[in-house]
Amino acid sequence: MKKHFNEYFAKVVLESCFPQKFDILEISDKPDLRHFVSGTGIEVTYSMPKKEAEAVNVWHRLYNGKSKNCEKDIERLYQLGIEYDSQLFVWDQGCYDENIKQGPIKEFFDAVKQKVERLNSKTAEYAEIAHYELFVNSTILIPNEQIMAVIGILKEINNLGKKFEIIYLITNEQKLYVFDMVNENLTIKYLYNHLIRISEINSTVIIFTA
Repeated sequence: MKKHFNEYFAKVVLESCFPQKFDILEISDKPDLRHFVSGTGIEVTYSMPKKEAEAVNVWHRLYNGKSKNCEKDIERLYQLGIEYDSQLFVWDQGCYDENIKQGPIKEFFDAVKQKVERLNSKTAEYAEIAHYELFVNSTILIPNEQIMAVIGILKEINNLGKKFEIIYLITNEQKLYVFDMVNENLTIKYLYNHLIRISEINSTVIIFTA
C-alpha cells in the first residue's frame, strides 16, 4: 500500500512518542492507522487552508532538494503569499483574537468536526474497533490563554455516537498536543529536529474541567 505523507508522518510521530502504546502501527484505511493488539485505530488528517497546504508542499520540495525548477517553485510561493526562506517556513496566519472560532484555530475545529461526522456516517464504512483516535497535522499555534476554550469546543464537537478518545494535534512550534477526551486531560509533548527525526524531550500535563 502506498504510504501517503500524512499517514506515514503520524505513524512516525506516534511510534516515537508512545513506544509502549504503539510499538507497531500499520498503514490501513478507515481508519488510516491500526494498532491491532490494542484494537486502536487512528484517523489522520491535516488542518490547513488549501493555499497553505500547497505552499507547505512546495517549500518541502525546495528544502529537500527535490524541486525540478527552483525558480518556478519560489515564484509559486510568492504567488501564494509566502516569502521564501530556505531554512524556515513562515505563514502569516492572521490574528489570534478572543473569537477563536473565527481565527486560525478554526481550521483545526473544522478538521475535527469533519472527521467526527465521517466516523459516524453510515456510508463511511469504518472498521468496528474498540478505540478510535484522531491525529491532526497543522501549522497553527494555540496561545496558552486559549487552551481551555479549545478544549471546550473539542468536547462540543466530539459528541456523536462514536467518539475519538484521543485527539492529537501537531502545531508549528513542534509541539504535540494530546487531548485525552476520556480522562479529560491534556498532555503537551515537545518535538525537535524539524520533525525529521521525532523525539520526546519533555512533557507537561494540564488537567481540564467541564
